[in-house]
Amino acid sequence: MKIRVRQFLLESYYENLHILYIHILADALGSVSVLISSFFVVYFEWHISDPICSLLISILIIYSCIPVLKNSFMTLMH
Repeated sequence: MKIRVRQFLLESYYENLHILYIHILADALGSVSVLISSFFVVYFEWHISDPICSLLISILIIYSCIPVLKNSFMTLMH
């Protein structure tokens, strides 16, 4: 029983680190997206670049969160 609890705690610890990594990566990508879209708006007056960059970052974040959601669901159903 103790081994199963220890294994569960280690798995949840690594899962939390993975979620933290995704969160930090999403923040960094959001900042880069703002810089890129600002560049295009200021120098080329492409105002459509802001929603396009936001949409691409949103898709990447959702795509990277799907495995985390699946793993969390499987942990809860276990």
